[in-house]
Amino acid sequence: MLKERYALLEPFKGVNELVKAWARDVGEDVGSHDANGVYNGYDFEVEDVENQHRSGFIPFTNGGVEVVLCATLSACDGHGSAPTIIQPYLDSAYKDAVADWDRQHHEATVEQIYASDRDHPLREDWHELQSVWLQEGGTFFFKIRALYYHPANSSNESGEEEVFFMVGINTDFGYGRDTIPWLRCYGTNPQQTEWVWEATVKVADLDEDLIKQLTEAAIFNLNNA
Repeated sequence: MLKERYALLEPFKGVNELVKAWARDVGEDVGSHDANGVYNGYDFEVEDVENQHRSGFIPFTNGGVEVVLCATLSACDGHGSAPTIIQPYLDSAYKDAVADWDRQHHEATVEQIYASDRDHPLREDWHELQSVWLQEGGTFFFKIRALYYHPANSSNESGEEEVFFMVGINTDFGYGRDTIPWLRCYGTNPQQTEWVWEATVKVADLDEDLIKQLTEAAIFNLNNA
């Protein structure tokens, strides 16, 4: 059954290992940078994208691969930096933590703690509360994805077998959904993954040299998102 769900069309079999190598190399590089907040950068799988029709599932691609890296606000904070896309969420969590602390500790606000020497008796307690605010629900995701499109697929752009490469950061904290349709009801953008780099390449053009270029481009854009 599993084999049937990932049976590739013949034109994509020849490039599948190259595409998997692209996803793996991008994932390893992004996960190796502490500033990204990734905590399992070297413990991930290159997953196949399901492409076979079955009960309850209609595929929109002809297969592909994906890597998802989990990262946390607390890890970003611990290294003193975060991806630009994530920084507003980190700032908001920190602001909420300060407000929570100050409500409970009128005798020693966060500002007062930092204004005193490093031996303030409540400094460690403040750091513990801050850590809780950054950890709970603070998991976001790096997504590295390549999708296969047959010429008959409605998403195909070139009229030939092609691969759609993309990398992005997902801010559906704790869940990682690309889209949450019901958010439209609240006037909020339903798209939860910001794709920072995309490239469509014909299968006929893919070789090791081009994969290397695509890897470098994906790494640069994801590490500078």
